[in-house]
Amino acid sequence: MKTPKVLARSVVLLAGLAATGWAPVALAKGETVKLERDLISGGGALRGELYLPLAAAEETTYTITTITLLGAAAVSAPVRVIVRKGERSGTFALQTLAVRSPERVTVCARREGKSDAGCGATAALRIVPAILQSLTLSRVAAVGGAPDQTVTGGVTLEEPAPPGGVSASLTQSLPLDSVPVQNCKTPKYSVPVSVPPSVQIPEGSRTASFPITTFLLADSVTPDRQVAVAAALEGEAKSATLTIRHWRPVSLVLAPAAATERTRTATLTLNAAAPSSLAVDIRTNNTSVMVPSPGAAGSYVPQGSATHTFALKFLPELPRGTTFTSCRDIQVFATVVCATGEVQASVITLCP
Repeated sequence: MKTPKVLARSVVLLAGLAATGWAPVALAKGETVKLERDLISGGGALRGELYLPLAAAEETTYTITTITLLGAAAVSAPVRVIVRKGERSGTFALQTLAVRSPERVTVCARREGKSDAGCGATAALRIVPAILQSLTLSRVAAVGGAPDQTVTGGVTLEEPAPPGGVSASLTQSLPLDSVPVQNCKTPKYSVPVSVPPSVQIPEGSRTASFPITTFLLADSVTPDRQVAVAAALEGEAKSATLTIRHWRPVSLVLAPAAATERTRTATLTLNAAAPSSLAVDIRTNNTSVMVPSPGAAGSYVPQGSATHTFALKFLPELPRGTTFTSCRDIQVFATVVCATGEVQASVITLCP
């Protein structure tokens, strides 16, 4: 089959153009504009780049303009970008303006001196009043409800808040629900964190803080509970994880004394200050040791304190029918109502 003359001549022409280093214009796409981001808060700056399909045959200047959907100025434009001879791209910078409501902007590149005034290339940009940069917590873990382990959250914007300020909504990962606990003055919660519904960032400021309220954990089986705290603004969200820990006794220390001493002072320490007076249950493995009775004045950790000191009295009398002719090792245990776990004192050696 013979090749038609018209097609053959076209092949020869394309081959000749390729041999000179030039590609047919009809085979190349037009200019393109790329922005380093497609979402920015008003007042922020961003970079862009204009790409040509082929290396520029001569130095070429383009004008970058913007078109807003509502017609309000949202970007400091126009700007110019120059593509040098032999290069295929040029960079430019855009400075956005503060906006009171979200704006959709079309970034347009026009070649100067070109008879067609239309955009050679476009890119979409969304400008919003503010964008959240981060959400932080003053501490990453706390004992639920502890007055000495308060938690504060903070939000930071990418740019200062516009006139009138902005409000970011706040949430925790699960809704707060109370679980009654017997013999516990302070309520316990299965979700032990509460945050306000929103936080206001004042005009001209980039930061704002908000309180986070923690509560006693209801589930004594799971030692710790992780709760996500989140802030959202203009469809963008940031979050941080807060670990809520149980109250628990961490140590029970006996004051030094001779082995023949009949009274000892013991100090119980919790991992956080008590939100209210917490009852302490003290036990021993020997009936010859007197400990504070449950409900007695010396059997409570005071509100706002993380320590409790009490006295142990070793009776010289022995149970009838027993003899006490050598030293004995005595153990002391302590548990705290509303707390998780038990703590044991070092072994006491009691001698006759």
